[in-house]
Amino acid sequence: MNEKMSAWMDDELNRFEERALVERLENDAELRGRWERYHLAREAMRHELSALAPAGFADRVASELRQSVPLRRSRRWARLAGTAAIAASVAVIALVGIQFLPGPSTPGGQLANAPSVPVRTVSTQWQTRQPEQARNLNVYLVEHNEFSSSNSVGGMFPYVRVVSQGENVRTK
Repeated sequence: MNEKMSAWMDDELNRFEERALVERLENDAELRGRWERYHLAREAMRHELSALAPAGFADRVASELRQSVPLRRSRRWARLAGTAAIAASVAVIALVGIQFLPGPSTPGGQLANAPSVPVRTVSTQWQTRQPEQARNLNVYLVEHNEFSSSNSVGGMFPYVRVVSQGENVRTK
């Protein structure tokens, strides 16, 4: 027990051990006397001696605490009134705040119409009759698809396939 009291004075006990020691001190007068002596010795070693309390001071304080009348709890209606006041304040703030929210937006004017452009159908085939040039264009499209997919916005190109005209083209 002496080691635990010394460890507590050095702030080396965990909460569980501290609570157990406090309970023992509350119930054991001899242990409380030893506790007083430990503190007296520590103060003497640190040259912090002050006016000493009379013998049995801790016992008298403990008995006074046991005999004291606990304070009456506040009335329930007062607590409920405080809660109601807080709720009313929140409601008023909410109602006032709603007035400052922007309402539904109304269109400010009519948007300009884009001029209609005639649609023209174009051929899906290369406009060249030279096989070497068509093959080079197909290779270019496939390679472009490979390298541009990593730089695409929104990641759309990795899901698109490039179709070459009339032949299977592999770049690798």
